[in-house]
Amino acid sequence: DNRVQCLRVENEDYIFGTRDKIEKALRNMDDNGYGLIVLIDSPGVSVTGDSLRSFRCTKTSPFLHLKSRFDSIDYTSAYDHSVKQILDTLKEPPFRHPQKRSVNLVGCPPSLIGWKESVEELTDILALAGIDVMSTPGCGGSYGTLGTSFDAEATVPIIPEYCKDTCKYYSDLGIGKVDTGGVVPIGFDNTRRWIESVCVHFGSDPSKAVEYIELCQKRTSKLMRISYYGDMLERSRFCVQSVPSVESSLSNWLESYVGMIRSDVSDMQDCRFMFGMGFATEQVGFDYPGVRGIALEFPPLYKTRFVPVQTFGCKGSLYILDELFSGI
Repeated sequence: DNRVQCLRVENEDYIFGTRDKIEKALRNMDDNGYGLIVLIDSPGVSVTGDSLRSFRCTKTSPFLHLKSRFDSIDYTSAYDHSVKQILDTLKEPPFRHPQKRSVNLVGCPPSLIGWKESVEELTDILALAGIDVMSTPGCGGSYGTLGTSFDAEATVPIIPEYCKDTCKYYSDLGIGKVDTGGVVPIGFDNTRRWIESVCVHFGSDPSKAVEYIELCQKRTSKLMRISYYGDMLERSRFCVQSVPSVESSLSNWLESYVGMIRSDVSDMQDCRFMFGMGFATEQVGFDYPGVRGIALEFPPLYKTRFVPVQTFGCKGSLYILDELFSGI
C-alpha cells in the first residue's frame, strides 16, 4: 500500500463532508492560534467529488496542504517530501546563527518501532562526543523547535532513503550534510561507525561515545557466550525486507557479530528469521511455518508491548537479539 501511512486516527481528527465544513474547521483552529495546521487529503476526496484545490486558508496560523498525489508514490518519498514541505512553511529566518558542532537528526519516521527511543539514545551518544542536536525534523521535533534547525551546522541522516529531499533542502540553505557512507545505526558495529563518521565531519573526539557502545557490546557478548542457544543462532539463515541501507547495515552486522547467513526474500524456504514491516512479519509465519517474523517498522497488531523497545542504537541491538534468541 503506497498511501501516506497513519498509525492512529481518532474520530475527531477526520472531517467528513464538503469544503464548507473544512473551511469552518480551519477558521475555528485558526482562532485557537495553533503553531501549524496541516490538511491531508484522503483517497476518499476523489471518490466523493469534493474539490480541495483552492479554498480560503488560515489568516494567522501557518498552513500546509498535503495533497492526494502522495497516494501514488512510495512511503519513503511521501514522508520525506512532507517533512520538507513543513520546513518550507517556516521560511528561513533572515539571519542565521550557526551553532558549532550542532546537528539536525533526520530520516527516522514514526513508523519505525521505538523511533522516539532511538532518537533519544542517538542524541545521548552524540552528546558524549560533544555534538548537540538542535532539532529532529520528522523525528518527533515539535513545530516550535523546528525554527532552531536553521542554526545547525550540519544535517545527519539516520536512514538516507527517508531524508533525501530534507537534506537537500538544508543543503540549499548552506547547512551541510554529514556523509555516513550509507551506514544506518542498527547493531553495535554500525552505531559505532555512524557516530565516528559524524565525529570525523566535525573533528570531534568519539572516544567516550565509542566507549559507551563497546561497553554495551561486551556485556551482550558475555551473555551470548553463556547462553544455551548462542551456538544455535550461528549459521541460521535470515532475510531482510526493507530499504537498501537498512538491509545492508543489518545484514552485515548479523553476519559478522552473530554469525548468521543472509538469504534472499524470494527464497524463504530455508530461512529461520525474516526482518521487515509488521504486517509482512505477521503473515510470514502462516505462509512459511517455522519462519519467525521480526518487525522493524509498522508494529504488528498481534503483539502488544509494555516495555519500550527500539530499532536503532545499542538498545536497538538488544531488541533484535532478544527477538532472535526468543525465536530459537
